[in-house]
Amino acid sequence: MKALIFTHGTRGDVQPYVALAHALQQAGHQTVLGGPAGSASLAEPYGVPYAPLSDEMNEGMDDPEVRAAIETNYRGVRGKITAIKLMRQAKTELRKVFDDISAVPADDVDVVVHPINSPVQFLAEKLGVPSIAVGLQPGWVPTDSFPGPFV
Repeated sequence: MKALIFTHGTRGDVQPYVALAHALQQAGHQTVLGGPAGSASLAEPYGVPYAPLSDEMNEGMDDPEVRAAIETNYRGVRGKITAIKLMRQAKTELRKVFDDISAVPADDVDVVVHPINSPVQFLAEKLGVPSIAVGLQPGWVPTDSFPGPFV
């Protein structure tokens, strides 16, 4: 089986997908992992083929104003203004990510794997293969042992 795996975000978003791709390879499957360009070094030691995607969203996290807003959970007027600014920027930045995703070679792909919060299933539909939405980070689907931290 050949799996095309996509993720985006920071190290905490990418590293679980590196582990998934590596485990699939250890089980005898082929994988290609598409993720932020700045996270390619996470896949390298495991021999996971990596397709770099636009990393503009992560680069914005270096802005001191953005860091302060995130660290205070966007509290106060300044935090809310920063949140609105980031949401407006995200539209353009995500467009670049999705353009990069559509450019990744998808020859003989059997399945597309993607985060639960990413609309990559449309690529799978276009390729005529199943998509699997997964939540490898805690929080997307609450469990008995780990409640969802976002609620």
